[in-house]
Amino acid sequence: MGRLHTGAEGLAAVDRARALFPGKVSFDMIFGFEGQTLDQWQKELETVLKHADNHISVYQLTVEPGTPLFRDRNAQRVVLPSGDLSAQMYESAVEMCTAKGFRHYEVSNYAVPGSESMHNMGYWQGRQWVGIGPSAHSRFIDPSSNQRISSVRLPDIQRWAQHCEKFGHGTAKSTVISDEDAKQEAVVFGLRMLDGITDRRFAGVSGGQSLKDYLHMDRVQQYVDDGYLLWNSADAKLAPTERGLEVIDSILIDIVP
Repeated sequence: MGRLHTGAEGLAAVDRARALFPGKVSFDMIFGFEGQTLDQWQKELETVLKHADNHISVYQLTVEPGTPLFRDRNAQRVVLPSGDLSAQMYESAVEMCTAKGFRHYEVSNYAVPGSESMHNMGYWQGRQWVGIGPSAHSRFIDPSSNQRISSVRLPDIQRWAQHCEKFGHGTAKSTVISDEDAKQEAVVFGLRMLDGITDRRFAGVSGGQSLKDYLHMDRVQQYVDDGYLLWNSADAKLAPTERGLEVIDSILIDIVP
């Protein structure tokens, strides 16, 4: 993976952090890298669960364009696990983490009830935030125009500092988020969580339009019938089942206009 530390050093760092901040330490894991087997992954999870605090994030390795890994994979110098094996690894994480008392509250995140990440929940629930440092992202409503804004700061720390001194900020790019994009994001991020999204939250970006009026409800109903989604008509709430969470990206492509 190209990390500068060993696994033992990583575990020791987690243990020290837990001693200093009990109940406030999160553990990040990645699966799906070259040569990894299901047995290896399960043994890694067993070890991690002995050291974990109240929160664990489990991500599948993402191959980003332009990276050495992207080039190596395309040239077949690196062969990553198959889709079926990656799915088995994902399912193992769900099973083993929940067996230890962690709730699978978001696609890649597990927490002891009450220890969910407040920071990340802000992203998934469409709250406003401001990022200040190099490469930081922001999402907020401009009070002067009432428009939703997405912005990113300059990545180079020297250029960022120079811009801050000259202009009072280090913003590299600022974009107005359209109403349609805001609605799509609300559903996409909302359905990454096991608790789903309600009409009340959706109305905050939709101008009062309901989920039933926005989504392809005939397709939603089919996923409900097949056990992938839950629709609570009394609360006007749509949520994935555990089974649906595993394939939520495919579902979203089908139900969002």
